Amino acid sequence: MTAMVIGRTGQLATALSGSLGRRCIGRDGADLAEPDAAGRAVACAHPAWIANAVTCTAVDQAESELVPAERINAEAVGEIAASAAHADDRRRGIYRLAGFGSATWAEFVRGIFAGAAARGVVRRTVEAIGAAGYPSPARRPVNATLDRPRFERTFGVAPRPWQQMLAETFDRMCVEVAR
Repeated sequence: MTAMVIGRTGQLATALSGSLGRRCIGRDGADLAEPDAAGRAVACAHPAWIANAVTCTAVDQAESELVPAERINAEAVGEIAASAAHADDRRRGIYRLAGFGSATWAEFVRGIFAGAAARGVVRRTVEAIGAAGYPSPARRPVNATLDRPRFERTFGVAPRPWQQMLAETFDRMCVEVAR
């Protein structure tokens, strides 16, 4: 089975390439800022599955730079899906995947600091604040929990709890730093 990971240098692409042992395609192979580049890359590779690890995540910056954000976060994703759909495989589509369970941003950051403290790196406290306490140009949803059931039903794979995955990430990082 061939896999295609779009993205090379970001956190998600780096994690996917390490855990899956797959080659990641960077801007030189599929520059998502260029129209049709993503679709052409998918069509040439004929992958069994695709992980798109590219996105504009600077939400507030994207509010003032709409064109590049829409190009990468919406149009390029549509091109990837359209190119993948030509394979006529019922498993093709766009899936969202995250660790099992949910957390607020404050709970997630607390988990990060707890993992760091457990490994003697840093100790910090996190105070939860509401959206009104963090004004920004971009409107944030009240609840942004990702929906995983479609992925689980289609592939028969249930993700591990996010806390466990976070601990495993810390362990891998500690091993890499020790080298």
